[in-house]
Amino acid sequence: MPEFKDYNRLVSRAQPHRDRVNAIINEMRSIKAETADGRRAKVSVLLNCVMSREWLKADDKAEWEIKQAREFLFELVRASRVSSCASSSRRRWAA
Repeated sequence: MPEFKDYNRLVSRAQPHRDRVNAIINEMRSIKAETADGRRAKVSVLLNCVMSREWLKADDKAEWEIKQAREFLFELVRASRVSSCASSSRRRWAA
C-alpha cells in the first residue's frame, strides 16, 4: 500500500509544525484576554487554527451548527467591544 506509506510520511513531516502551533496556542491560552481586542484575537485563533476548515466556509455553505456557533462567538466579541468602549468613555468623562 504505497498510498498509506506516503500518507504516514506526510503526517510525520507535518508533526513538527503542529507541535509548534500547539505550543503557541497553549502560550496564548495562558494570557488572560482583558480587552475586546484580546478576546477578538482569541476567537480568531479558535476559528482559524483550532476549528476545522468547515468553520471558514461562507455562511451560505456552512452547516446550521457552525453558523449558530459562529454567530454566538461573534456576538460575544461584539458585546465585549461595546462594553469596553462604554467603560473607556465613562473613564474619559469622569476625569
